[in-house]
Amino acid sequence: MKTFLQYIFLLVFFLTLAEKESRVYGQPASVPDSTILYLYSLVKNDSTPMERYVYKYNAAGKVIESVQSDWQKQERRWKLNEKKEFEYDNAGRPTGAVKYYRDDSLNAWIPNGERQKITYNKEGKEIVRESQTFFPDKKAWINSTRKETTYDAKGNVVLEMYYLWNPANKKWENNAKKEIQYTASGQRELVRNYSWLQGQWILTAQNGIRYDNQGRKKKMTDIFWDSKNGCWKYYQDSATAWDSKGNIIESINAEYNEKTNRWEPRQKNIFQYDDKGNIVTHVIAVLDSASGKWIEGRKTEYAYDDKSRVISHAVYQKTYTSNEWIPSTKEEYSYLNDSKRQIALYEKHPAENRFMKKTYSEITTDTQGRVILIKTYSDFKPSANQYALLSEEKTVYDQKGRIWRITYIERDNLSPDKKILDVKRLYYYYAQ
Repeated sequence: MKTFLQYIFLLVFFLTLAEKESRVYGQPASVPDSTILYLYSLVKNDSTPMERYVYKYNAAGKVIESVQSDWQKQERRWKLNEKKEFEYDNAGRPTGAVKYYRDDSLNAWIPNGERQKITYNKEGKEIVRESQTFFPDKKAWINSTRKETTYDAKGNVVLEMYYLWNPANKKWENNAKKEIQYTASGQRELVRNYSWLQGQWILTAQNGIRYDNQGRKKKMTDIFWDSKNGCWKYYQDSATAWDSKGNIIESINAEYNEKTNRWEPRQKNIFQYDDKGNIVTHVIAVLDSASGKWIEGRKTEYAYDDKSRVISHAVYQKTYTSNEWIPSTKEEYSYLNDSKRQIALYEKHPAENRFMKKTYSEITTDTQGRVILIKTYSDFKPSANQYALLSEEKTVYDQKGRIWRITYIERDNLSPDKKILDVKRLYYYYAQ
């Protein structure tokens, strides 16, 4: 369950970074022109900062710099660790980014890896992307790769050119290109990949797509050039079938057998739907070459409420020996009321062929739909179907609706008093 909670942490973290205005709320410290994120770990009442993030913004509210620091407990100070810088054009589109690491011996930021420069046309589409690599011994940025993109009158990509930098003559040299063709209705139907070899363009791979009368993808074939043997080789083929309502009911992937000179199906996906067009069953099968029969191996079942919201998602695996569907994992979603919902996680019972609930989480939102509390419970006594509180995640917002503090509490559900094992807090500071 920690994975889910960590996902929530990251989600609210990045949502908060998008805020343009900022001010201090509930905390005595003021941090001009920056947003600071603190992560605290509280163990046995010993509260210690762990990380700090400082963000700077331009007049349009875009992040132009982020600095990450680690807390040095013994020295009681923040140690600079990593910095990122971002550039934008007048329309607010990203045009460049570079990462640095901190060299304490030089007391300086050292560029790390690559940086990119992006150019757009008047329609806002990317037309040039250049990468440069930093060489510490030369203390200079050296060109690395370049990509040029060409569009047709409808805005579709029709050509991508790739170049490598030649430091000897200080010129961009051809490396590869991709040509793309479309149907009259604007659907991609052919992609050709070329490599620049011995002064000429060599076709190395192509992908073709065919559509039915309703414009739905019907068949797709990949082939590539075998330069060693000097011949084309088929790689992969796929075919799709649809029902009268426009739902995919079957797709088959095949590989080309050079010994028999024919396509051999490898995997099949089978879908079933309810009256509202929601997928209720998805079965994956593989072809047994010996018997020529499709062998089902994995099945996913979905259930919905009257609002077409998913309330159950169950995965089963089938064994070849018993030909029986074995429960693997399952998630259930309950919408208790407008402000509370529940997510339950199941796994296979160790002794029986059925699902057994392991953990579940209750998610509470405020009147504006923001998550304010997540409680996670785990099986304390599985045989008695008893669950104990494992963790809590509380989110507090300021008067402008921005996250001010997130508290994560982990408990020992095996101890009689359910004592607290760990407390982590995220504090958000906003500049004046």
